[in-house]
Amino acid sequence: MSFILISLFVAVTIGFSALAVCIYLSHRMAGPLYRFEKSLNDLTANGDLCYRIRLRRTDQFEELQNGLNSFIKSMDDRIGAIKEDITVILKMLKQEKIDTDQLKEVCEKLKDKLEFFKTSK
Repeated sequence: MSFILISLFVAVTIGFSALAVCIYLSHRMAGPLYRFEKSLNDLTANGDLCYRIRLRRTDQFEELQNGLNSFIKSMDDRIGAIKEDITVILKMLKQEKIDTDQLKEVCEKLKDKLEFFKTSK
């Protein structure tokens, strides 16, 4: 009889321990995945390339976080450079006398920067 009670106690203890470990591990994986999903939705909805994904130190997927942040920074840098070229072009167009050679040069640089992106159109 005592053997059955001890076995039952051990089985219940192991069951609760396994449940606690499963909840802990799933939280450490599901939490970051939820954060990635929310962050990418915010990023695409708002177009905010200044945003970086941040996870807790104990969370999994640190490599994915670093890769996505590197991608976002790269897009931020490239699009920022394109915006600067467009600003230069607009300033040139506001001048009374337009230096067409300089305008052509800036447009060529802008075209080269845009050629980096492969698009469906």
